[in-house]
Amino acid sequence: MLTPRLPDDKPMVIADAKALQVVASDDAELQLSIELPIEDLTEIEDLSKAKFSLKSFVATRSVEERALGESAFESLNEKATRFEDSPKFLIKLAELAALTGRFDLEEQIVRDVFLLDSKPFFLNRLGDTLIRQGKLEEAEDLFKSGVPDTSSLLRLAAFLVRRDDVVGAEALVQKAISIDRFDFSSRLFEGALHLLSGKFHDAIRSLRLAVNERPTSAAARCNMAIAYLGLRDPTKALVELKKATALDPLSSNAVGLLADVSFELNRSEDSITALRYFVTYEQEMASMWSRLARASFVVGKPDEALVALKRQASLEDGPGVWNNMGIAYTAIKRQDRAISCFSHALRLGEEQPGTAYYLAAKNLARALVSNESYAKVVEFTRTILEKDVEGQIQKDGRLADLVVLHVHSLYKLRQPVRAEEVALRYLDQVGISDTLAVWLVSAVSSMRALRDDEVDVDQILSVYQERADRLKSVDPEQFERFYNNLAFALAERNDLAHAEAVLSKIAHRIHIQPYPTATYGLIQIKKGRVDRASDMYEKAISLAHGRSDKIRLRQKFNLELGNYWLRTNERKARRFLEKVKQTSDGEPDLAVKATSLLKLLSKK
Repeated sequence: MLTPRLPDDKPMVIADAKALQVVASDDAELQLSIELPIEDLTEIEDLSKAKFSLKSFVATRSVEERALGESAFESLNEKATRFEDSPKFLIKLAELAALTGRFDLEEQIVRDVFLLDSKPFFLNRLGDTLIRQGKLEEAEDLFKSGVPDTSSLLRLAAFLVRRDDVVGAEALVQKAISIDRFDFSSRLFEGALHLLSGKFHDAIRSLRLAVNERPTSAAARCNMAIAYLGLRDPTKALVELKKATALDPLSSNAVGLLADVSFELNRSEDSITALRYFVTYEQEMASMWSRLARASFVVGKPDEALVALKRQASLEDGPGVWNNMGIAYTAIKRQDRAISCFSHALRLGEEQPGTAYYLAAKNLARALVSNESYAKVVEFTRTILEKDVEGQIQKDGRLADLVVLHVHSLYKLRQPVRAEEVALRYLDQVGISDTLAVWLVSAVSSMRALRDDEVDVDQILSVYQERADRLKSVDPEQFERFYNNLAFALAERNDLAHAEAVLSKIAHRIHIQPYPTATYGLIQIKKGRVDRASDMYEKAISLAHGRSDKIRLRQKFNLELGNYWLRTNERKARRFLEKVKQTSDGEPDLAVKATSLLKLLSKK
């Protein structure tokens, strides 16, 4: 590794995880469950005025239904004297009273019915009326007073769950099951209680019985998915969530969980259709637009992600959504709009900097680095790092790139000593993330090797090897950079046996990645194997993606050739060293080395 190279950026639209909503009851009464981006702001304002929600539409229609209910109630009430002894008639009248929002009148009518007929059905109906009015204690006493049936027992169990008495609730649910062992509601409740107790295998058994009784229940399928998640089997959870969304495509619980689980399994394409359908009919739920944006981004549709993010922003404003919009604009090569969005995110989050604020800062700094505005990056990241008095940035691997970008930009401004000072200051701090620690060590090793400064590789390996090895699966790029840079530093000081031993940790990347291949080439030329070294460097240059990497690898190879021929062929040595010195956009330290060697030749 020739420089403290930046890790690859892995931008990702962030969506808050869907809370696991365990449904214990389907009962409606007792459910347990830099410049302002002007164009974007204008579009978002327009979107906020043009949205459709099936839920809101139904609420609007309920006003019309209420008026119709008033008329129907008055018409039916005229016959009340004739049918005052008919429970069926009175229950119909009570339903119309409830439709008009007159719950006190509904209660009065149902009480009259209960006096006529005290069957459990009418007792439960009166209890539901009391619950609707918030008279929970009175409702609970009523359910306790009657002859127990499955409905009353489950309602009493729900009251106990609300008081965190899961054991008491379990006893009541088992009593309900003893009355009807195949009752859907009882088995659904039993499964939910098992979930709350962490008994995931038992929950699945209960929920399978519930599903057998009611195959069309999306709630049971969602609970089954949660049980599989508890058993660390997200693949089976995904299957159940697909069934749940097919049964109820407008269930926010089912669709939200489907989106989150499919994302975790890297199968976001499995949730795209469900999310698109959901937001067609429910456009007032910001979290679903957020999930659609994330899924669209993952499957390579940043334009669709951007549309979803603007919808989200029309419902909730904050640094998170504007940061995500900046990422989407970056993906569609609109860097100017991306910078505006990141800047706006910083303005929105400035008073209380949090994760979204620092993510936006990181992304803005990356955008400035891509424009090679290194002086701006140094000043900007310094300001952001000073704000972080609690050290959140250095502890969070997602945010730590702010430190990386600061050090990298100092180096690019040809201030390697200052860059190293900052790196060492952070390495001295407790609790920094593995990713940051490994990158900083790799960078310092590389910078010192290029300046011919001593690198204590044994100490580095003893302190940081374990951290690097932890990154092997989660961040293989950092793992490779760590060992490559140490091997490079060892080769620079001609400790070739030790260099080969360290490089062997990533030997599988030689011929595949440019820098391990170049480091192997450096070892070969140090051994005097010029032809082998030439093959390795040419291969490394062909593997390098960026123009700057190709230039610096070529510059390093020319320097090593100049070094190699220094004693036996001064003319060849001078030719290669002049190439190093005259390389534009190359590595400054390599040019300094070449100049020193040329001076030695001039003295001969």
